Formats: sequence, structure tokens, C-alpha cells
Amino acid sequence: MSSRQDPGVALLELAALGAVARAGTIAAAALVLGTSAHDVQARISRLEDATGHRLLARDGDGGAEPLTSAGRLLAEHAQAIGDTVSAARRELAALAGARADHLRIGATRELPARLLADLVAALAETLPERPAVTVTTGDRAAALDALAAGHLHALADAGEPPDDPRVEVAMLLHDPWALLVGSSSPLAERAAPLSAADLAALPLVQAFGIDDAATAQALVAAGVGSAILPRTAIDACRPGVVAIDIGHLLPARPILLLWAAGTGATAPVAAARAAAAAVATRIATRRDALAALQDGTG
Repeated sequence: MSSRQDPGVALLELAALGAVARAGTIAAAALVLGTSAHDVQARISRLEDATGHRLLARDGDGGAEPLTSAGRLLAEHAQAIGDTVSAARRELAALAGARADHLRIGATRELPARLLADLVAALAETLPERPAVTVTTGDRAAALDALAAGHLHALADAGEPPDDPRVEVAMLLHDPWALLVGSSSPLAERAAPLSAADLAALPLVQAFGIDDAATAQALVAAGVGSAILPRTAIDACRPGVVAIDIGHLLPARPILLLWAAGTGATAPVAAARAAAAAVATRIATRRDALAALQDGTG
């Protein structure tokens, strides 16, 4: 390895190493930093050139990139520096009011795509200046790191609130589960509530490894099987399928909005919170109207 023995090490390069140390892979670090894997790799290479040491023990099979002893030593310093810089960024943003002219929104893979689309649309509706919106999706752990580091203004998530002092959480709504069956299924006309035994006896399209709601609905309509999906992921206008309530069998999932601790009053986070609240109200209104129609009171 060539070495320039350059004493000047930029914060971007140190941030890349710290992110790899926390996330375990270059790809996951890229999500935390809000950049590409190629950019993270380039930063690490520059850092190796500057220090004259190999920092990653690359395994070559696409798995984890463990740190060398030199990498672990430098990563400890990088993470401490990164924490200080992140704290300063949050405090400066709060001091300046952080204009909402570019919103960086994150979403975990557990969040239904339809709900994320509603959130982005609500941001466009509620903000007259129509700021640029960047959306990043990924796993929860990496997304929380990105949020705490200031790379995201807000994060939309589905699931129990994380026990993480770095973030603050607002509960938007509870998303009930439903069983989706073909319109010709005998269950579509059944009046009695389903039992756990009924569910266990059904062939589910998720058994084929399908985790995309739109694909699952298409397979149900084609008669391949049934699907268990959150209500917000279901297209109520799609022909050939019927959604059956199973809230008595499975607890509803919380839908959350999270932001870095201490940033709740900044303009970008306030905009995201207002848009998320508008989406939650809209969903609750639609749900109440549908329930009234099903009960014959609407």
C-alpha cells in the first residue's frame, strides 16, 4: 500500500470509518451517512493512504468488513469526533431555526410504501415553499444511527418505539392487520370472526418469500393464496380481493415518527411532524368512514 503520510485527515474520512465500525458493512455505513457505498469505499481508501495503515480486513465475499487493529484504534477516535460534530450540528440547527428548504426523511423497510407516499405528498401539500425532499429507506438500526447523527431530519417507522435516548418519538396511529383473500374464497362471505386455527390452515403467499404488499395482493387476486398485511398497505380499490379484520388475533402495529433528541422545534422536523399528523388524521377518517359503511350506519 502506498502512503503519503499526510497528517491532514478530513472529518468525512473519519466519519466513514466510524460508520463502518458501527454498521459492520460499507453498504450499511453508506445508509447511515446518506451517501453511496462507492463514496464510503473511496473515503476509507483515502484514509488508508493518509495513515499508511490498512484499516479494513476485507473478506471479499460481500459480508462484514471487520476492522484491523489499526482500524479499531482509529475508529474509537473517529466515533468520539463524530459524536461531537453531530452534537454541534444539532445545536447549530436549533440556534438557526434550520429552514425547511430541504427535508431528509428516512423510512424503515417495515413501513408500508403507501404510507410513505402519503407522507411525502403531505409534505408537498402543507409547505407552500415546496422544499426539496430526499427519502432514504433501510433497516431500523442504520436508520436510527443516521437520524441521531443528523443525516436525517425525521424517520417514519412501524413497530414498537425504540429504547434509544438519542431520539424522540411520536405515536401517529395503530395499523391493524388484515387477512387478504380472493373474492371467490368462502371466507370472503363468512360472517363469523376467524380463529387462529383458520389462519393456520390457509396457504399464505408470504411462504414464497413475498414481502411486497402490491405483489402479495396480485398473487391473492390470482388465486395463489392468502396474505396477512397491515391495513395501510392494502389497496382498497383493487378488484378480486377482500380484506378481513383479524385485529382480535394480532395486535395492531404502532406507526411512529422519530427525530433526533432536541431537534423537535426546528423547522424541518416541525414540518415533518405536521405532515405526519395530517396523514394520520386522514387515515383515521377513512377508516372510520369505512367502518360506518360496513356497519350499515353510513
